[in-house]
Amino acid sequence: MTVTNYELDTKIEAIEARMDGRIRHIEQIFEHMQEDNKIIKQELRNTQWWVLGTSVAIIGVLIGILAITNSWQQATMTLIASKIDSLQQTHISSRS
Repeated sequence: MTVTNYELDTKIEAIEARMDGRIRHIEQIFEHMQEDNKIIKQELRNTQWWVLGTSVAIIGVLIGILAITNSWQQATMTLIASKIDSLQQTHISSRS
């Protein structure tokens, strides 16, 4: 069976048309991927700012807690020291 040039050209054109369709489909997929990547990059930038803001807020809360704890400890130690001094003064005055 011999294939004429016309039949061969027709088959090649059909194959080219199918390949062109496939290539167009792949190009569309890449275009969608590029659009999605732009969206993802923007969301990541927003996420970075949220993480940074949350970190700063947590550090601020921790510093506040440490300041309150330190003040509480200093107040407690001052109270204990004054009670000890008071007891010592009471003990010394009762001896005299």
